[in-house]
Amino acid sequence: MEQHNKVTFAGKIFASDDTAATRLLAAITARSIAQTAGLEATNATAKWEAMDGTMVPMTLNEQRQLLLAGVARTQACFDQQAALLANGAAAANQAALDSINITLGWPA
Repeated sequence: MEQHNKVTFAGKIFASDDTAATRLLAAITARSIAQTAGLEATNATAKWEAMDGTMVPMTLNEQRQLLLAGVARTQACFDQQAALLANGAAAANQAALDSINITLGWPA
């Protein structure tokens, strides 16, 4: 189940597990408040760490896009899981169950 814990964004791979998503959401919230209060320029960047250790400068909107990319990827994994469960439940016999390829259909 580790596959949905990372996402590719802007050519880099980022963690998108619960901890990473929570941290990113906190950063987005704080930066949104700071920009609304005039404490941060709307075109300011903040560095966010990719899984290879690279620090990637991102605007607030880019951080939002990264968060949404992670959520979309996780949702695609859940959708695939639901489809496999439905196919398994609909299998009439063991041969039909055995014919279900559980490795296809997962997001890259």
